[in-house]
Order: sequence, then structure tokens, then C-alpha cells
Amino acid sequence: MGELLVKGAANIASKIGVGKDNIGDLVESGELVAWKEGPGKGTWRALPEDLADFVRRRRDKHVKRVQQ
Repeated sequence: MGELLVKGAANIASKIGVGKDNIGDLVESGELVAWKEGPGKGTWRALPEDLADFVRRRRDKHVKRVQQ
């Protein structure tokens, strides 16, 4: 079985290719599915499949631009 949960802004950011300071903004905008347990406290958490979906959506967005 693979990884069930990715914890920490730095870990999440390294998997999706963004800076760790961008995680909160991406979550707030609805682009990235991740959460903190508790009201604004704690560590960012994300499911690997949600991170893969984020990367695929970004890829598709940019690939379509290049092909136009």
C-alpha cells in the first residue's frame, strides 16, 4: 500500500511543485484539496490522489495553452 496521507506544507509543496508558502492560497482558491485539523491550526494534510489530481489539472491547463 502506498502513502495514505501527506503531512506538512513543505512535503505537499514538494510533491506538487510549488513553494510551501503557496499551499494556503491554493486551498483558499479551491485549486488544491488539503486541510488543517482545527480552526486554522496544525499541519497541512492532503491525500496523495488529491495532489495527483491537482498536478493533472495544472498540466491539462498548460498543455491546452501550448497547443493553441
